[in-house]
Amino acid sequence: RLGVRGCTAWQIPQPTIEPSGTSLLNNAAVSLHYALSPNHSVGKEAGQEAYFQQYQNVINQDTYTVTQYPTQWWAGLNYRYNFMPNEVFSPFASATLGLAEYGFLGRTQFGYTYSPDGVTQFLLGAEASMLLYSNQGIIYFAPKIGVTYVASLRW
Repeated sequence: RLGVRGCTAWQIPQPTIEPSGTSLLNNAAVSLHYALSPNHSVGKEAGQEAYFQQYQNVINQDTYTVTQYPTQWWAGLNYRYNFMPNEVFSPFASATLGLAEYGFLGRTQFGYTYSPDGVTQFLLGAEASMLLYSNQGIIYFAPKIGVTYVASLRW
């Protein structure tokens, strides 16, 4: 199954600056999934998304706060469970682990799929994601929540 995903997400906490690099591909991803069974599928995803980062930088014993909101490429491995795969509407849950330009990325999603025929599928759900990054040996988190939507085709 080949899919295209979009996302409308809100950073936690809400950033005070705009994301850098407002690409047309921001908050978008492509995916390729393989069905292990009617309920289980695994796949790869890649996309572009902005994550707000704020951390402390120590230079010559002076501490500076660095604030940035970079748009970055990411890629990951995904697992999806479809609860009622033979129904037109079916709840699903999925998890993605991957790498981004500035660190590690984790994402969970849940919602419903709509399969009007045997080929086309639409997905609408909620998601939570987090970028895990480090600076000077300290680990920081950049969490987001949002709404995700996917259109995919099976061949």
